[in-house]
Amino acid sequence: MLARNALKDSCWQVKSAALLLLAAIEGDTLAIVPSAIYDNLPSPLKFWASVGSEAGTSEDW
Repeated sequence: MLARNALKDSCWQVKSAALLLLAAIEGDTLAIVPSAIYDNLPSPLKFWASVGSEAGTSEDW
């Protein structure tokens, strides 16, 4: 839950750490996030994330 909430932070460094943590928890190289979260990521961080329906909606986060 902490990593999910961190993706809503305004600091890109916090978002970066959260993406890496989520990817590690999911056992993948990309973090699966809702499209609303993905759309709000800075461009360089979008390479570390993927949109997936299994992530739910941004309200679930």
